[in-house]
Amino acid sequence: MKIDSTNRVVEFTDYYGKRCSLHNSSLAGTAAIWLGPENDCMHLSVEQVSELLPFLENFVRTGYIGGDK
Repeated sequence: MKIDSTNRVVEFTDYYGKRCSLHNSSLAGTAAIWLGPENDCMHLSVEQVSELLPFLENFVRTGYIGGDK
């Protein structure tokens, strides 16, 4: 994982070795990020990330997005 000097871009590779990034969007008036592989990123708002966080946190704890299996 590599973070640029401005702390605005995080570059990483996914499980299959594909280059991906997480970076701030320049969308005017709304805080948003870009996340995903090169040339195919998701554009996510703060609200969308907030809704996804519980699932991601559960995945980190249990290995599953929807609870223990």
